Amino acid sequence: MTSTRPPIACSPLTLRGRRGRSVGGTAEFWLKACLSLQAAVTCQNERVKQLPPGIPPANSAKWHSRRWWDGLGYIRARSLTNPSWQRDVHWLIQVAVGQQPHMPAEEQAHYNAILATLRRYPRTANGTLDADAAWDEVLATIDELSLDRHARHLAAVKAAISDTTHNQ
Repeated sequence: MTSTRPPIACSPLTLRGRRGRSVGGTAEFWLKACLSLQAAVTCQNERVKQLPPGIPPANSAKWHSRRWWDGLGYIRARSLTNPSWQRDVHWLIQVAVGQQPHMPAEEQAHYNAILATLRRYPRTANGTLDADAAWDEVLATIDELSLDRHARHLAAVKAAISDTTHNQ
């Protein structure tokens, strides 16, 4: 069955919406919009604090077992390092509060610091209203927890190896 409707004439610069209506904007408008979006993504990419040495990158196979004993570190590597991740502070607070009661006493100070930085976001420790600097502080506190966990894990593995060799 062929349609009796004439085809919609559409030049390459005319955008059509869902119902075939023209979406406003000149070619210059769309070019400026694309360039500003590209600039925003580039700037956002530069602002993300990278993972410190000692924390595996997001695509590392080490996270297959480590994510169970370093949940916040896993979230940090997989989501918070991604520049397009929306800063959902309330969700991150819920995750940290949910994990805090199950953590050993030596990690409670780290969790308190993480929750303090999340609750004052977008303010920095010195009270300045700067969302990017405050976000870097949040990431730094999560990194400190992850690095401390990693150091304790390595110490426990080393102790277990030395106990095994002494018992043989």
